[in-house]
Amino acid sequence: MLSRLFRIPFFVRLAVTLWVALVAGVGIRVAVSNPRAQSVVPIYRTAGERWAAGEDVYAWHPLHDVYRNPPGFAAAFAGFNVLPEKTQALLWRGVSVGVFLLGMWAVGRDALPPLTPGQTGVLFSAAVPLVLLSLNNGQVNVLLAGAVMLGAAGAARGRWWASAGWLGLAAWLKVYPLSAGLLLCVLFPRRLGWRLAVVLAAGFAAPFLTQDPGYVLAEYRSFLNYIRTDDRTYSFLSQVPRDWTMIPRIWLDVVPPPAFTRAVSVAAGGLMAGLMLLAARRVGPAAAVPTAVNVSLIWMTLFGPATENPTYTLVALPAGAALATWRGWKAVAAWGAFGLLLAVVLRGIFPMSETLPLRTAPPAAVVLLLAGFVSEAIGRRPITAPATSAASAGAPGFSRPAAR
Repeated sequence: MLSRLFRIPFFVRLAVTLWVALVAGVGIRVAVSNPRAQSVVPIYRTAGERWAAGEDVYAWHPLHDVYRNPPGFAAAFAGFNVLPEKTQALLWRGVSVGVFLLGMWAVGRDALPPLTPGQTGVLFSAAVPLVLLSLNNGQVNVLLAGAVMLGAAGAARGRWWASAGWLGLAAWLKVYPLSAGLLLCVLFPRRLGWRLAVVLAAGFAAPFLTQDPGYVLAEYRSFLNYIRTDDRTYSFLSQVPRDWTMIPRIWLDVVPPPAFTRAVSVAAGGLMAGLMLLAARRVGPAAAVPTAVNVSLIWMTLFGPATENPTYTLVALPAGAALATWRGWKAVAAWGAFGLLLAVVLRGIFPMSETLPLRTAPPAAVVLLLAGFVSEAIGRRPITAPATSAASAGAPGFSRPAAR
């Protein structure tokens, strides 16, 4: 039996060990500690309680940070609040990590280029430290990343309603993950676009079934007002977003103004959409899905709103895919990016050891990843013959081997 175990690739054994240790460690910590310690779940629970009571979910709370998700998320947590607080915290994390693992498995099977068992082990192993921060404090990033990956896998397989459903869930959780759905709609406008619109409309209308319509409209207005006023550009350095603006702020002592930051975010999204159009013409829509999902997850951290260290859970897939598949100078970039991301996680073990330059490590890491994925997309050779694989139904130019 031992000999059979050692015939399993090393990185597969490592991935299983790391994931078991992560889930067990976080689960035990949550089970034995105060449910409000190192956790944002109490924020979600309070929002659910306020929703059920017809109170403003975005009002200030004296015991924890303000609620920042869309109103529908609070409505969902109102039903979740029937559980005891500790049970709720454990179940929330369990569901989140389950969706994440399912999403990574699905995207590795259906969307990424075929991986060997060892490369799959690298993909899953690299995700562990990046998931740690969000899973430990219960942030929605773990579930969100899983939903985006499942949406991309569905698009790669031509399962359009499933893809729209998962991408709609991601947008319903935080809004800005709609960027992933929009990039995939660039690849599949006729098949995915209208389905995603239907799912989004249904998702944002659903809260009206749980509360008085006037109250729900007021909460949507509160949410939009919060988005307009939540500008932390000139806050204390510990509170400003950990996105690309941190690099000029720390190294050049330059603070990009909010209007410029928003313009850069929009321009970056437009350039990524153009890259998707180019990739779709060169290699086919389905073969461009890996680029779409990876650069969309990178956009959410580098250019999205209010990025924090746990937000970099979203780049677990790009970082792992880069480590597993890149060669040459891109392999150096992949390991450099992973090292920068890992340094921030390790810093969390020693909170007093943080230095200002270390705050620029996560955005610098995803800049390296973005450069590699853009280079990969541009450098692919055009496909001159139509693909015949059943996996590419409705998506020309993509084929996978019959067996992995």
